[in-house]
Amino acid sequence: MVIQKTLPIDNDTIKKVKAAINKRKYAHANEISLLWQHALKSSSVCSWGKVMLISIISGLVVTIATSL
Repeated sequence: MVIQKTLPIDNDTIKKVKAAINKRKYAHANEISLLWQHALKSSSVCSWGKVMLISIISGLVVTIATSL
């Protein structure tokens, strides 16, 4: 199930996405983004690349801080 960024989010769409994830046992990045967007009740979409970049930077900061 491919989710476009312009798709309006309603409860039926969220249920279909969750059912598809449970059936496949894994989720695509755009499905995760849609679920986060719904959970946070936000209209903005954050790309998976930005999330990974932020997590890498914060992981490096924590690693450097604990090694000092």
